[in-house]
Amino acid sequence: MSSKKFFDRAVQTNHEAITWTTGTALASLCGHCCDDNRGHNLVVSLLPFLLLFSVVFGIVLIPVLRQLRQEMNEVNVSPEVKRPTVDVTPWHRQLSLLLAQLRNRSSAMRR
Repeated sequence: MSSKKFFDRAVQTNHEAITWTTGTALASLCGHCCDDNRGHNLVVSLLPFLLLFSVVFGIVLIPVLRQLRQEMNEVNVSPEVKRPTVDVTPWHRQLSLLLAQLRNRSSAMRR
């Protein structure tokens, strides 16, 4: 076998192994196993574009967040304004705490 044929066969075998491994790994990730890996290969080919899109989106989002922070600082909610505290304990927990207090008081009276 000539070295060119051997090299071509090795490259083809390596490509098939990589494709099969990638397809099998993606099939296990998506929860089903299929003989046709065309959908999985499409996912692999879209990954670089999704990464690029997320980087561009993150860079575009930076000035928006800066503007939002500036607007929030301009509003400057004064710390002197005191809001009344509101008890948000659920009614069943309030009831159990009340019963526990009554039990403690009654046991203290018996002593």
